[in-house]
Amino acid sequence: MNEKIEELPEQVLRDQGPRVTGAAEHIVIAPDHGATDEAVVHKKRKLLLGLWSAAAAIVIAVIAGLLLISINKASDVALPEGFPTSQQLPIADGERVAANDPDGNLMSVTVQVASAEAQQQAVTDLQEAGFRIEGRTGSGAIGSVVSLSNEELAVRMSFSHSEDAGYRVKYQIAQR
Repeated sequence: MNEKIEELPEQVLRDQGPRVTGAAEHIVIAPDHGATDEAVVHKKRKLLLGLWSAAAAIVIAVIAGLLLISINKASDVALPEGFPTSQQLPIADGERVAANDPDGNLMSVTVQVASAEAQQQAVTDLQEAGFRIEGRTGSGAIGSVVSLSNEELAVRMSFSHSEDAGYRVKYQIAQR
């Protein structure tokens, strides 16, 4: 490392006292009166160690943030074991963001879709696969619930939308 150490004039030392200033490449050390060269070197090393530690912490924070973003953007959530096939139960096109089967009797899957129209298309897809609408409450992208069934499955679809989460379709599925 190419370093410069400058000694400050005696008058400055008396007026300002001991100090360490400068960047890692150019360090100005004003030694304490009576300080040994070893003490000056120790102060210099301590300063450099602090600068390197801060830089390392910043790099680690940036890498951790990028990893967290990539994990959150990971591929679809896996469907629960025993989930109906796409021929038995067509699921909306989009990214699966949640799926579970807490008690083995009621599975649920939440899919983030592109728009309110995609939410409504999900209902149409089930109807085209042989499901009948048993009931409907609300309308639009927020708070609507549609209940459908066929000979094998009962499905409750609910719709939501927010700026953060986007448009979502939640399916709750039970065997009949």
